[in-house]
Amino acid sequence: MEPLQSNPFRLHLTRPDGNATHQVMAPQLVGCLWSGDKVVARGSLWWDGLEEVRSDTWLNAETRAAKAFLQVGRLGELEATETEAAVAFLHQACDILCQWGCTLVLGPMDGSTWQSYRCALNWNHGPPFFSEPQTDPRWVDWFTQAGFTPVAQYESRLCLDLSQTHPPGRRWHSPASVRIQSAQGIAVEALLPQIYALVMASFRRQPFFQPLPEDGFASYLRPLLTQVDLALIQLAWDEDRLVGVVLVLPDLLATDSQRLIIKTLAIWPDRAYAGLGSTLLEAAHQAGFDQGYRQAIHALMHSHNLSLNLSRRYSQPFRDYVLMGKKLSPTQ
Repeated sequence: MEPLQSNPFRLHLTRPDGNATHQVMAPQLVGCLWSGDKVVARGSLWWDGLEEVRSDTWLNAETRAAKAFLQVGRLGELEATETEAAVAFLHQACDILCQWGCTLVLGPMDGSTWQSYRCALNWNHGPPFFSEPQTDPRWVDWFTQAGFTPVAQYESRLCLDLSQTHPPGRRWHSPASVRIQSAQGIAVEALLPQIYALVMASFRRQPFFQPLPEDGFASYLRPLLTQVDLALIQLAWDEDRLVGVVLVLPDLLATDSQRLIIKTLAIWPDRAYAGLGSTLLEAAHQAGFDQGYRQAIHALMHSHNLSLNLSRRYSQPFRDYVLMGKKLSPTQ
């Protein structure tokens, strides 16, 4: 008989320190995987705040029928020197999350969908754009080797013609009472409660969506507003009610083009506003064109999101991403 080999790796867990990153993302634990006297992998663990998983398409029919409530753990801030260390870290981190009651683990996700998450599958179409998750594509293979499978897929797309319009005869028409205006000259800070209500309503059905408290949302949005020309942000009003918004940022990483990032397109969930997405997107494109921009990234859209179908009318593929997941059993 061959002698049993001891595990060459040991996982050391600590509470997060007081650095600025951990104050924002608030992991429950930080793990370092040691081999001898060297750290060969590291990452952060979360298990609070995300419990309900609706009937997303990757769940099997039995789980959907039961409308199961799953305790969702997350793994993020991941680093590793090589495959064996990465896989060992993922296995041991899943064991810890299982002990804390998790029945599903997602990664890479830095706590929630409001922070960096998803893994880019390739960098063939150019360097990262501003705010894009810059992950090592090898992590997809490492997650796979640790028993994870894809649970959600995403795309970013590139628009090369900001002046194009969708044929009027083929679009839905919004109510005549809806008017579009830019945020230029508007006290956006005073609009944050309405923007908050709109975004929460628009995205509540997105997979793994975790609502933020209003003050947390304001803290998330304020830094973005300091980096944008308010003339690029487009607002849709139905009388005095905010029913649509498109948040647009300059691509601060673009060195060879004047490029925008369409970061968030939110429409109030009502069939009366079904055509508002096209109107807002074209208004954002036109505002950017008027400011001298010539390209736009439609960023990080879920594969089942209606915004992806809208984007395809104006854009071409740019980058694909995946979120990985693994179900845990109580006996693990």
